[in-house]
Amino acid sequence: MAGVFWRIVGEALLTLMVGAVTASALVVLQRDFHDLVHRAELILEGTVSRVEEASDAAGIQRTLVTLKDLTIYKGQVTEPNYILDVVGGSKNGFRSQVLDLPSFAPGDRVILFVRGNGEAVFPVVGVHQGYFRVQPRADGRLGVVRCDGLPLVGRYQRTLRFAPRTSRGRERAVSVEEFRTWIHSELQMLDRSEAR
Repeated sequence: MAGVFWRIVGEALLTLMVGAVTASALVVLQRDFHDLVHRAELILEGTVSRVEEASDAAGIQRTLVTLKDLTIYKGQVTEPNYILDVVGGSKNGFRSQVLDLPSFAPGDRVILFVRGNGEAVFPVVGVHQGYFRVQPRADGRLGVVRCDGLPLVGRYQRTLRFAPRTSRGRERAVSVEEFRTWIHSELQMLDRSEAR
């Protein structure tokens, strides 16, 4: 009986040690709205239609997020759907993932600031900073929230402002129309600066 106890304790400690060695933190530089727009190779709005896992040619697990009903603000997409390629996934009962990466679910309407698709671990500028969801507000209009659900409530110069975590202020979320206007304004400034 004591042998079984110590075996379980030993296995638990080994699991914790292996987990501590393989776990790593994701360090992300703070990006303002100007950075998101300017660094993005592609800015798009779309609906997640499918999330599937597959191995690439090197055997690395990937999660492929298919987006449909696209609106392209910056860059080009030649197909009716766009596939976002994220590192990580499951195979044979084992899960490979980078901690703290945002996730996707079919049916989500998202606005993404994409950079390095197929090359970066998570090909969205600033990771969670360039990933927004479009969700209904209390007044029935569509509002913009960060991927973790925090409502986007405004902008001060280049900095996006979000409702405090303690707030349930989805009704205060900036409308998707206003957010689209912000994107277009930044793109116009980018065009003017490149024309000089």
